[in-house]
Parts: sequence; C-alpha cells; structure tokens
Amino acid sequence: IDSNPAVLVISGGTIDGNDVTHLGTFDAPMLSNIPNLVYLAPATKEELVEMFDCAVEQESNPVAIKMPSGSVISNGGNVVAFELNKSVVTQQGEKIAILGAGAFYQLAEAVGELVQSQVGIMPTLVNPRFISGVDNQVLTELLKNHELVITLEDGQVEGGFGPKVTRFYGNTAMKVLNFGADKEFTDRTTKKELYEKYELMPNLIIKKIIEILK
Repeated sequence: IDSNPAVLVISGGTIDGNDVTHLGTFDAPMLSNIPNLVYLAPATKEELVEMFDCAVEQESNPVAIKMPSGSVISNGGNVVAFELNKSVVTQQGEKIAILGAGAFYQLAEAVGELVQSQVGIMPTLVNPRFISGVDNQVLTELLKNHELVITLEDGQVEGGFGPKVTRFYGNTAMKVLNFGADKEFTDRTTKKELYEKYELMPNLIIKKIIEILK
C-alpha cells in the first residue's frame, strides 16, 4: 500500500487566521511521517508544475504536494531539475544556513539579507523541496563550514520538517533553530498575530540568530 503512486494536492496547509474547525497547520505532522510517502513543498510556480509532472510520472511513491499559501511567485521559468528527496542549495555561504520550506523560502531570502547586513555573513540558502525527510548529502556538507542551521516552515513545528533536521544533527556540534507554528488550536487569530507569536518575521528571526551566536 505504501508504494501506490497516488498524487495528493494539499490546499490550505498553512499558518493562517481561520477558525478552529478549519486550521491547516497540522498537514506536515500528519502526512510527512507516513512510510514511503513523499511530501513536496514547492517554492515557486515553476517548481509546482515540475513537481506535479514528476509525481504523476513516477511509480514508486505516494506523493503529496503542499500548495504554496498566498501568492505563488514565479522565478521566470528557471528551475533546477527536480529529483525526489533532493534539496537545492540556492546560495552558497558560510557559518549560517537557512532552510526555507515551500512558501517560506521567500522568508528565508528576507532573513538572509538581514544576516548579511546585520551580522556581516553571507548565509547559505537551501530550498528543501520536500518535507517528509532530509537530504543527508546537503546536511552533511553543511557540517564542514557552518555552525548554525535555521529551518522555516509554514505549519506546526512539532512532528514537521524542522525536528527532522534537528535530529539529523543530534550528535554533532551544529546548532539548530526551528521556526513554525506551536502545537495548538487557534481560533480566528489573525495571521499577523500568529507570525508575531511564533516569531516568523525577519526582524524577530534575526534577533534569535544574533542571540544564539553570542
């Protein structure tokens, strides 16, 4: 059953201001821990199209695709060839790596700019592309010249993508910060209030980065 190449398109898997009966923050904990299921998180329109094509054509895994929340950005058609269970390093830096999953890749870029301007370091930016596991090769490479990894995900942290990265580095000196939603029900709380509470704004994230680097 876990090799059935079904394709699921997940809409509404995001941190938002819906009422308590329509929350979408629990999608990754629910889906990403099913054996052999690959949960994809496209960051752009081009990635969304390519992931869908790949998911339909492959025959070895059930695949779920997390539709980006809000406006789907376009990068002008430039997309790195997609491979299941492979991430993409979009900017090579040092000391700090920022992994922005799906729609939160834009947040990763914004945080990266603040890291450069306020810390004086060009961080490595990674587009994970899938949140049901980690790219062991990419994470292992970061051990060579990085000391802090930050994960950003549009959903609940517990059971989601971030803790998978934290677990990977468990017996190393790498520091990891996970950002996303708390494990809780909210009821018509505005997105702005939730982002402030969960510290999902660039100015709040950079403060945490500076604190942990002291």
